[in-house]
Amino acid sequence: MENKKRIGVRVIIGLNKLLFRLIIGLMGLFRIPKPKLQSLFIRANNRLVSRYRVKVSTKELLLLLPHCLQYKDCQQKISDDLDLCEGCGRCDICQLAQIRKKYQIPAFVVDGGQLALAVVNRGNYRAIVAVACEEELEKGILESALPVLGIVNRRPEGPCRNTKVEAGLVERAINHFLEGKQSLQESVDTISMPRNNNYRLTLPKE
Repeated sequence: MENKKRIGVRVIIGLNKLLFRLIIGLMGLFRIPKPKLQSLFIRANNRLVSRYRVKVSTKELLLLLPHCLQYKDCQQKISDDLDLCEGCGRCDICQLAQIRKKYQIPAFVVDGGQLALAVVNRGNYRAIVAVACEEELEKGILESALPVLGIVNRRPEGPCRNTKVEAGLVERAINHFLEGKQSLQESVDTISMPRNNNYRLTLPKE
C-alpha cells in the first residue's frame, strides 16, 4: 500500500511538472518576464508538494544548499560536510549546519544544478528541500523525479555572493517531510519583493 502511495504521488507530481512546462511555454509567448514566471512556477510546485503527506525518514530527506550562502572569504570546505562549519556566524550556513545536525539529515553545498542532480542521483532519497535562486530551483524541480520544496534565497549583494535564507523556513520544510503532515497547508508561496531583496518564501504561522 505504501509503495502504491509513493508511486501515485510521484506520478501526480510528474504530470503536474509537465503541465507547468507547457504553461510556462505559453506564458512566455506573452513576454512575461522570466523571473516572474520562475517565481510562479516555484509557488505552484510548493503548493502542490505541500498538499501531499509524503513522510520520509531522515536518511531519505536531502537538504541542498547553494555555495553562495557561504561567506565569500570563508576557507572552510563544507561541500560534503556541513559539520565542518566553525560557526563564526558570518553567514547563514552556521544555522543551517545546526539544523542538519539536529535532524541528522544528509546535506550538501553545491555549485549549480548539475552538481545538485549528481548528488540526488547517487543517493536513495525520496524528498528534497532545496535553497537556491529562481533559475536553479526551476531547473532542479523540473529535472528531479522527487518531490521538492524550493526556498528562494535573498540576494542583498547581488547574485552568487553572500546570499541569505531564513533558517526557520528551511526547518519547517524539513519537518513537513519528516512528519508527513500538511503542516505547510496550501499557502507555501514565493512573494515578489523589491529587486535588491528579490524573493522570499513565506509560510503560514503555526
